[in-house]
This record gives sequence, structure tokens and C-alpha cells, in this order.
Amino acid sequence: MVDALDPSLLTPTIWSELFEIFQLHYSADLPFLHPPTFLKPLRQATMQPPAMATMPEKQVDVRPPGSDEFLLAFLALTARFHPVIVAHHSPQTASRPSNPLIASEYYACAANRPDQDGGKQSIEMIQAALMLGLHEWGMCRGFKAWVRIGLAIRGAQAMGLQYEKDLDDEPNSRSMALDSEAERMGLGGRGRNHSSSSSAGDGNAFIEQEIRRRTFWSCYVMDRYLSSGKYRPQMLHARELRIQLPASERSFLFAEKVRTLMLGENERKAAGRSEVQSHRQAAMSSNGYQGGSYAPSSPATPLQNGDDDKEGRLEVGSDEGLVSRYIRVLEIYGNVVQWSCSGGRRTEEYPPWDARSEYQKLLGLCHDFKASLPRQHILSPQNTQAHISMKTQTPYTLVHT
Repeated sequence: MVDALDPSLLTPTIWSELFEIFQLHYSADLPFLHPPTFLKPLRQATMQPPAMATMPEKQVDVRPPGSDEFLLAFLALTARFHPVIVAHHSPQTASRPSNPLIASEYYACAANRPDQDGGKQSIEMIQAALMLGLHEWGMCRGFKAWVRIGLAIRGAQAMGLQYEKDLDDEPNSRSMALDSEAERMGLGGRGRNHSSSSSAGDGNAFIEQEIRRRTFWSCYVMDRYLSSGKYRPQMLHARELRIQLPASERSFLFAEKVRTLMLGENERKAAGRSEVQSHRQAAMSSNGYQGGSYAPSSPATPLQNGDDDKEGRLEVGSDEGLVSRYIRVLEIYGNVVQWSCSGGRRTEEYPPWDARSEYQKLLGLCHDFKASLPRQHILSPQNTQAHISMKTQTPYTLVHT
């Protein structure tokens, strides 16, 4: 296969347009792309001096940051929506029109080549597997998509993405075993300390941590999409996750360190959890615990809704991001799917109008979620137009579907 990342076709302008396509169609399903980081080399290329700009574009290979497999998986999702790329891979003839799926299949095949296997697991490898899994699902190959997403989830779990240092309730029993097992399997460590890269600054450290966090939540989103029935059970369960929900888009863009709640948690539960963790960390410090990746540290700071230079402000209520809200409503959706695929009303002991029935409990969760939405996120024509203007219409729409 010829160079699938041909710079004469994939110019900086094309890459930028593909990014906009990704954000429009997939920003809620796969929210791990950090726009300034992805677009930085592309913007620099378009701002070259006139002497450099006159050089043939094929001699300048400018692409977004990422491995070949990551970029090919990205193209597998976005190429079908770009008319230039579609026309290149499937030219229109007198007897047939261009076929956008040919372009996407071309890049998916290139990403699946054996020589594209990166060996050791990494965040980019997990992200590529997620994108390819979503591509397979869109091509109506549900079983292949489910298997591909399952591999991505196992890779994420092996890297410890489902745990965060400050939220892990059982660091002794989990971190050491997880790290040693991941190292033995050649999957790489969990990342000893997300904020240890002092040269990059606190902002870059938060971006890196948020990308890891959003990569794991992308696994969760895809798990809820593809899991249904007895033979495709859910792999991720909220009660087992010790990781906060994604930060708002504004905080992600501006690298503002913030705290959010965990899935299934409210502010009162979070305050109680923080107090318990403070006592545990204090006990560990007094005992001189030095195991795994959790050296003694200062007790956890109680959750407060306000500015805190060290811990970051707490994003709750109207400050909570749309992606975070979408994940919370997907948890409800997953419960509904489980109930329905297990027999639904046919297995109920009580009629559906009885408050003790599972149907009424699920309906109550839906009503509570809708009632918790702030004014700007309620479904209305005015809000829809506003979110289109802000380019946040994708998660906004999915929250209400």
C-alpha cells in the first residue's frame, strides 16, 4: 500500500478541516483530542513566511502530533465526510458517484496492517483502537467493533486509567499489583505522578492528565454503546471506577486545573469521601507507607466549590461540562438497556405505575437528571441555536437523545 499519510493530499488545511469534522461528529463519543495541541503544528505551517509558503506542499510533511496508527484511525472516522479525500479515493464516473465509505475503509485497512502494531500499549494505541472500533460499528460490523473496544478497555485497565491517585480508596491492594502486572506484560506503567513534569508546567500536566481521563471515559462511552444482552455484557461499572468525570471544555482548552465529581456521586457524597480519604492518607503517612506509586502525601483537601490554587476549583452545578453530563446520562441508559435485555416488564413483580417497580425507579432517574440541568442546557430552540454558535451542539444534542 502506498503512503496512506501522503502529505501532498493531507495538507495542513485538510488536516484542520478534518479536525473540525471530528469535533462535529465525535467530540462527545471520543472527547480526548485537545484542540490547541492537535492544531498547533498545522497553524504554524499556515503562518510560514512567504518564501516557505511557495515551496511545493509535497516537500513539507506537516501533520498533527501522533503516531501513524493514531492518525490513520483518525482518518478512518473523518475521511468519509471530506469531499476532497473522498474524490481522491473514489473518483466519480459517468456510471457511479463517489463512495465515501471507500475512503474510510482505505485508512482503516492501513491502520490495521501488522506493521502498524506499536507493540507496547500507550494512550495513543488505546485511542486508535477506540476510533477503529467506532469505525467498525459505523460499518455495521458490530461483533468486530465489540471485540476491538474490548481490547481498548483492557489496555486502559492495564495502564490503570480507571484509578486516580487522589481518589483510589485502596492504593495498597491495587496500585502495586497493577503496576507490576502491567510491567510484566510490557504495557508500560500507569504514570507515576501526573504532575511530576515540572518543566512542562502545571498547565501541561493537567492537559496530560485530562487526556488520560478522557481516554478512559471514551472507553466507558463505547462500552455503553456496544454492550447489550447476555452475550455482550458491560465491562465497566461505575462502582469500580475511582476517577473523576471529565472537566468542562473551557477548563480543558485553557488548561485550568479543576476537580469534578465521580460517576454516581453528588456533592454530599463527595464531601464524605474526601474526609475518609484524608484520614486514610494520614494513617498511611504515619505508618511510613512507601509501596507502589503512592508515596506518603499530604491529606486530601476537602471538596469545596470555590477557587483553590493547589487543588483546583470544583466544577459542579452550572459549571459542570456537557461531556460529563453526557456520561452521567449514559449510565442511566446502560441501566435501562440492562433492565430491558433482562426481560424488562415481563420480569417485574410490580406493575409499571407502582413506585416499587424497576421501571419507575429508572423513570425517576431520568426525571432527576432532566431536572438537574441548568437553564443553558435545557432543550429549547434558543439554547440549540446558542450551542450551535458555540460549537457545543454535539454533546448538547446527545444529552437529550
